[in-house]
Amino acid sequence: MNNWKVRLKLKELLVEREISQKELALRTGIREATLSVIVRNTTDKINYKHIGTIMNELNIEDFNTIFELYEEYDSREGNFQGSHVAEKNE
Repeated sequence: MNNWKVRLKLKELLVEREISQKELALRTGIREATLSVIVRNTTDKINYKHIGTIMNELNIEDFNTIFELYEEYDSREGNFQGSHVAEKNE
């Protein structure tokens, strides 16, 4: 059985834009500890207000810029262990 997962690409965006987590925290008012959890993708819960604030601060208008949908395979069924990014249908 395959599981669809969502991952935030915030770490990559910050590196690409040369912005530290500390700087983003200062610019958004979001605690550094909260940003760290978001950047590391270690939570199953998303605070939509935080995501909106981050997107506004980074001038992101397209959710695909910050979110990635991927499929995680279940190895118990003999499927490949790992993940791959879903193709964007256009």
